Amino acid sequence: MTTWVLPAARVLRDVAAVVTVGLLLAAAALGPIPGPSAQATRTMGSHAYRWVLAAGWSALVWFTVTVLDVGYTASDVLGRPLGEVVGDLHVLGSALDLSPIPGLVVVAGLVAVLVVACRVVLSRSGVVMLLALALAATLPPAFGGHSGAGSGDHRMAVSAMLVHVVGVVLWAGGLLALTLAHRLPTPDLARAVHRYSRLAGWCLVAVGLSGVVNVLARIDPLSGLWQSWYGWLVLAKLGAFGVLAAVGGLHRRRTLPPLRRGRRSAFVQLAIVELVIFAATVGLAVGLSRTPTPGGASGASAHAAEIDSLVMPEAPGVRSLLLDGRPEPVFLAVAGVAIALYLIGVRRLRRGGRVWPPAATASWVAGWLLAAWATSGGLARYAEVLFSANLVQHLALALPVPLLLVAGRPVTLAQRTLTPADDPRWPGPREWLSDLLGSRPLHVLVRPPVALAVQAVLAGVVYFAGLYETALRSETGTMFAYGLVLMLGYAFWWGVMGIDAAPHRPTPLTQAVTLGASVALLNLLGLALMHAQTDIGGYRDTGLSRPWGPRVLGDQVLAGEITLWVAGSVSVLIVVAALLTTRRARRAGPAHGHSQPRPVADAHAS
Repeated sequence: MTTWVLPAARVLRDVAAVVTVGLLLAAAALGPIPGPSAQATRTMGSHAYRWVLAAGWSALVWFTVTVLDVGYTASDVLGRPLGEVVGDLHVLGSALDLSPIPGLVVVAGLVAVLVVACRVVLSRSGVVMLLALALAATLPPAFGGHSGAGSGDHRMAVSAMLVHVVGVVLWAGGLLALTLAHRLPTPDLARAVHRYSRLAGWCLVAVGLSGVVNVLARIDPLSGLWQSWYGWLVLAKLGAFGVLAAVGGLHRRRTLPPLRRGRRSAFVQLAIVELVIFAATVGLAVGLSRTPTPGGASGASAHAAEIDSLVMPEAPGVRSLLLDGRPEPVFLAVAGVAIALYLIGVRRLRRGGRVWPPAATASWVAGWLLAAWATSGGLARYAEVLFSANLVQHLALALPVPLLLVAGRPVTLAQRTLTPADDPRWPGPREWLSDLLGSRPLHVLVRPPVALAVQAVLAGVVYFAGLYETALRSETGTMFAYGLVLMLGYAFWWGVMGIDAAPHRPTPLTQAVTLGASVALLNLLGLALMHAQTDIGGYRDTGLSRPWGPRVLGDQVLAGEITLWVAGSVSVLIVVAALLTTRRARRAGPAHGHSQPRPVADAHAS
């Protein structure tokens, strides 16, 4: 029974996931809101409300099928009937440690939250959060298999798979959302199609690039791209992909104007061509990722490649920490895009005759460069074999990086450069930002005591409840940990400093108490690490023998000493910098005294 139920459950799970994402995408971006009043701009319209309720039902199907998938996957891996697996708690407990079951359990938990939330969320910002949660729930199964098998760089392959999954799910969900929008009045339908076309263009790029990155991770040296039959095949597929992208862009350019003029038959033509382009693009991307390398890629060679990627580095020094590294493509891309968008915003201000503090720009750029080094530089290389190096990564992403980013005042810059939507019923990026700033979850999270409490609970659970090793030994877990630490650090410093359109402006007493409590928690963490008698990160199980540095428990003691040093020295400097930055920003107010300046961009956001 397992042999046919398991494939059917996986197909149904993927379909339910795409349907859920598509319904939430339609509610978040492809439907008009009721009216232009202040209250209405934060409330979804009637169409969106029905789509969210439908997403709740599809999420319920997704949850049910995922639970079945967990049971039948355990039955398949253990070679036992489902009844024996479920009926024996010892067997069931051992099955939960087998790949890909832990990822499926995470999916079931996320989707369960989604089922309930779709019944209570009414705001547009809430729908966006539900969409983000649904996208997050699609990722764990993608990493449960061997996406990086046969790849010369497993981390690059995993990052490519992440981009590929998000691109495909958003694109496929967007096609469903576009179908749901066909009943809108013609002017609204034209706007929905215009928005979808932008989304589809970015998804096409994401899906195509993910296939390219996966291929580049396999070709070593790069000259094999034009000196081997495999390379020629890859170049031919890339050329076909480029032609496909050009055809899609040309078709949209010719189809959208008639639709805006009221010819609804153009919508059917566009939907059919979009479906063909989607299928062909996904097929090419899958072909690129599945094309065998000239030497083949057996399971043994894939395993060997993974072991080789963990070759022992030399003893840490200034040169190796600065020049060596293990690039994390996703975070490097995020850092590059964040810097580029910020500089574009600054340029728009200057072209409009306004100025922006150079110190804020320098702070933003420095923050992302430090984040890139912490996640992709020499520190990331040594974090694979040293607990202390991984702890320094987390401290950097929780303390100096978010402090520099908050001091860059990106929210204020966005408020000055984003253009208001020309139709209040169709909010754009500026209105979405306003909805986010007014959302209740954000108001709660950025309260300094709440943000600090969440950080404290996270540190306790990760370091002392067995989750640290799980996150460290998984590429997905490592990226998730990086992002979570950075976001919580940003929420903490944003709330403490109370600048950049923060929802709250804490009193000096609140700032002093919160910062003092954070230093005390760092001291407690350092002492706990120094006195721990177990291998927290599972570094003893890697099979690597370091010829330099302290042993595993000695390295944990070093990590505790570093934490105490940070608490006693660096934290004081960070606190002083934060208070000075806050004081200067509050004295200056919004740059040069204007709280809500007119936008300087020319194009409308919708």
